[in-house]
Amino acid sequence: MLVRIWTVDINSNQIEALEEFANNISLPMFRKQAGCLGVLFTKNSNECATITFWDNQESIDNLAKSEYYQQVVEEINNSGILKGNHKTEIYKDYGGFITFKK
Repeated sequence: MLVRIWTVDINSNQIEALEEFANNISLPMFRKQAGCLGVLFTKNSNECATITFWDNQESIDNLAKSEYYQQVVEEINNSGILKGNHKTEIYKDYGGFITFKK
């Protein structure tokens, strides 16, 4: 499994808009991506991270080629929610577990 972590600074007055965008726009897009095993949206006061879990590198590469993904990226970039630079990193898992309770 591979873990893709995208981080970006956010405008602090846009936290609610970020949460709405993530859950209503990004989440459905990630659910439709072949090879995407899961996604978590995280934030602190001025930074957010989208953490996605993938079955292989080819699936991550296909994400970048996806028209649906490109539309979502364009929409978030034009939304006024984000500020500053962003960064994407890929990690290979070597063990662990996750239990999600809400």
